[in-house]
Amino acid sequence: MGIIGIIHNLPRVGGTIISKSISAQKDIVLLSEIHPQGLKVRDMMKVKINLGDPLYQAQNWYNLFEIDDYNHLERSKLNFLDKIKIIYEKVTKQNKFLIIRDWSFIDYLGKPFVKPINKNVLLEELKKDFEIKNIFLLRDPLETFLSCMKKLPYFSQNYSFDEFLDGYNSYLQNINNKNVIFFEKFTETPDEILNKISAIFNFKFNENFKQKLKEINITGD
Repeated sequence: MGIIGIIHNLPRVGGTIISKSISAQKDIVLLSEIHPQGLKVRDMMKVKINLGDPLYQAQNWYNLFEIDDYNHLERSKLNFLDKIKIIYEKVTKQNKFLIIRDWSFIDYLGKPFVKPINKNVLLEELKKDFEIKNIFLLRDPLETFLSCMKKLPYFSQNYSFDEFLDGYNSYLQNINNKNVIFFEKFTETPDEILNKISAIFNFKFNENFKQKLKEINITGD
């Protein structure tokens, strides 16, 4: 059974910068804010839909496929899991490691676009065919809420603090405490935290990763 890494994070907890720092490591292919319902939600948000497609990111960020092969895959109307399987096969043939940044917002918050179901859909889907190594990003809930209110236009109209905490607490119920990464600690000692992440995902930490950050494609940047 193949191994895939997953980064789980709610909005405004450092998911973008931490994922970008992981993506800057050697031999990592990182797809960002990927979810089985991601295309549907991006359409409802009226943002670029293709950016939520794992095949689109794999091709446009990493050139994983010959163009004719990619066009064929585009026309094939593959389901979500089949797309991930094809990407995984390409990544492993290049002796690289596939990591997917989850879009946990859909599962635990979701409003006004979908009703949250309070379980990790991406994890449940990928567990059918892959062994999963994952990390869970956390930030102080009040700081997370305030940042969401400030940065996400739809947030203030849909969430009180208590409603936000309902989703936050549901997220907490589904984490592995051994693999929690705190945003506050990352901002203080990024190299130390990335070393911890590298041990979980089993890649060699590159201390010169900051030199590559500007080259990294990511959603939420």
